[in-house]
Amino acid sequence: MKQELLFLYVYGNHNERQMEKAIQNISDCEFVLVSKIGERARNELEKNNILAYEIPMLIDEAVIKLLKHLTVKDLINTLCEG
Repeated sequence: MKQELLFLYVYGNHNERQMEKAIQNISDCEFVLVSKIGERARNELEKNNILAYEIPMLIDEAVIKLLKHLTVKDLINTLCEG
């Protein structure tokens, strides 16, 4: 699968077309993991029912932290439903 680098934010300006394209490309995702995200990008993701988890650390550490969070969240949801 070919990966494409999209520049969504350059020197204080959002590229609207690129942002729309990026969100369309991940429209089947429930969430994204990012080291930094602006309010505008977060809002656009949320409009498309995609959560943004902002964890400013190395990717392997961020993934572990996110997995722990999601596991606890699932456990709480299960307990509340029961």
